[in-house]
Amino acid sequence: MIAGIDWVIARASLHEDLAKKLLKQTKTELGREETGTLGMLLASTQKQMESSAQAHQELARKIRVELELPLDNFILEQKDKRKLYQTNVDKAHRNKNLHASHVNKAKEKYEAECAKKVSLEHQIASATGSKDMDRLQFKVERSKNEIRTLDKEYKDACAKLTDATALWNHEWKIACDRFQEMEEKRVEFLHHSMCIYINILSTTSGQEQESYEQFWKALDVCDPKTDVEKFIDEKGTGNMIPEPPVYVNYFDDPAKTLPRYQVAQFPIGNDEILATAPLPQTPAITSSKTTTARRTASYCEPRRRSSQHQQRQQQQQPKELPQAVEERKVHLYASGSCRGEYKKPAPASRSQNVDNADDECIDPRAQVVMAIGSNRFQVDHQQPPASSHQQRPKPRRRRTMRTSLDMEEAFNDSIRGLLQELGVQRKQATTATAEQEEYNHHHHHHPPSQQEQEQQQVIWARALYDYHSDHPDDLSIKRGTWLAIVQNDHKDWWVAHKWDESINALQDTCGYVASSFVQVVP
Repeated sequence: MIAGIDWVIARASLHEDLAKKLLKQTKTELGREETGTLGMLLASTQKQMESSAQAHQELARKIRVELELPLDNFILEQKDKRKLYQTNVDKAHRNKNLHASHVNKAKEKYEAECAKKVSLEHQIASATGSKDMDRLQFKVERSKNEIRTLDKEYKDACAKLTDATALWNHEWKIACDRFQEMEEKRVEFLHHSMCIYINILSTTSGQEQESYEQFWKALDVCDPKTDVEKFIDEKGTGNMIPEPPVYVNYFDDPAKTLPRYQVAQFPIGNDEILATAPLPQTPAITSSKTTTARRTASYCEPRRRSSQHQQRQQQQQPKELPQAVEERKVHLYASGSCRGEYKKPAPASRSQNVDNADDECIDPRAQVVMAIGSNRFQVDHQQPPASSHQQRPKPRRRRTMRTSLDMEEAFNDSIRGLLQELGVQRKQATTATAEQEEYNHHHHHHPPSQQEQEQQQVIWARALYDYHSDHPDDLSIKRGTWLAIVQNDHKDWWVAHKWDESINALQDTCGYVASSFVQVVP
């Protein structure tokens, strides 16, 4: 018990020291000069560190209040009870031993006196004189009286020893029963204390998990493009570059002395600029019970096309771009109106290459703006390349951009009008846009109906990995789960039903599952 309370005190001290170090670390300002989503992320880091420190402080306090103090009181109570029972048993044992020594002494005296009497009687039988006979008879009578006295003392000592032995046996039995009860109570108390300890740790662990989840949310919000755009909006000096002053004759027109400006239009240099390599993905966390696909943190800057490729595109372009488009040229990295995830397009077939040979190319550096009435819409025609070093694709948390139907319709009309003005063939683009809009609307607004699923051909597949998602439209699966694929028209996300082994039937509810996480069984 003493070692147990020392262990509890040491554990509480460890948590207190950790909390003090974390609180000391929170006083260090992290990213004081950062702004935007990065500043929010660093502020969240400080907040979560402070929350963790408070959690460890609370854990140390609960250990001292709910474990150390009751354990200390229990030890004192056990000591007092044990001392009381031990005192009674020791007293009875000493009393028994004392009476046993009295019995031994009385027995020795009694036996010695009896032996003396027998010796005197033998001497009387061998005596010849009258004087010796009388003297021996006197000694025999005195020995008989002494024997009677010692016999009585011997009997009394044996009786007292019997009572002392009975008392010792009674006290010994009571002490054994009480010590057994104390031991059972001690084991139960330690078991209860360990239960309280595990509950305290579980509560603290749950608080830390919530803190980590808040930190993940802050990571999801962090966006470099948003921070750059916000910095440009707040700190930018504009796209008007003042020209150096020129010589003006004093007697010339005063208007020539006004400052002149030029619009910032920076062409791409002759050297090809390589793209930045993507950051490595965060590995998935695997446990013995469930495996959760951890959020991936990958960011790729869009590749700039080489100048030779740009010149080849400009040679193939039969007509000039509209003046409104030419005036809105900006740097490639300034385009950031579309925040969706990049999906690598499938390789184009030969027929598509032949059809697109006559199409006119749009300058990838141009920011296309269409005006509809008094409204202006930006058209983002660029897509960042996918990283080629990823070994196995992982599903990412989909972010749904909820825009109004009127805005989407006006946006589509603006794109259609722009491409018609440029003379670009719209047959394939219109088909692809319609299919993408149909998939987005179908995927983000409502799952497929049961009637549509029954009409489609069912494909059986088996889960390769564990996946858990908080999204209501996604399926949480475990490795080895059988799935019935009812819709696989999209290369990344399929609609499926899970097979319930308890009822040997498909579940009524369906949801989305990553195509890279399942294996189709022919």
